[in-house]
Amino acid sequence: MLKKIWTWLVYSSENRDRISLTLKGVLGGLVTVGTIYAGLAHITLPTEQITLFVDALIATVQTLLMVISSLVTVFGLARKIYYTTTGEHDALNAL
Repeated sequence: MLKKIWTWLVYSSENRDRISLTLKGVLGGLVTVGTIYAGLAHITLPTEQITLFVDALIATVQTLLMVISSLVTVFGLARKIYYTTTGEHDALNAL
């Protein structure tokens, strides 16, 4: 049963040869969160080498990536649930 759930989460409900949109969105979010925590851990250049503009740009890019990855995750999960409940692509039993 766990293998079926894993397969349902990992593989695309549109094309079984591709990674699911849900997983791609989650991974994108993890990368973004990782960059945020790297900044909190002071893994940055010395402050005299970073301008306020660059800091603002990095924060904007991180926010944009988080929004995009969240939307991708929600869309992928909604599509996966839709296909599973309607049986349109038989997403849970495809493999």
